Amino acid sequence: MPETKRGPSERAEFVIAVVVAAVIMTGAYLVADPLPFPIAVVLVLLAALGLTALATSLAGGRR
Repeated sequence: MPETKRGPSERAEFVIAVVVAAVIMTGAYLVADPLPFPIAVVLVLLAALGLTALATSLAGGRR
């Protein structure tokens, strides 16, 4: 498979996506931290699942 180079806009999109994901996961951790352990785990996993679904839907049109 040939290697493709990313343009500046694709790199910027990637950086923005990583920053948004980090903010969302940090927020989920901070909200879940005072909760009991099983509820906190479920909350953080739901945040990760939501981010995965969002990334999959956004990337679907590119391939």
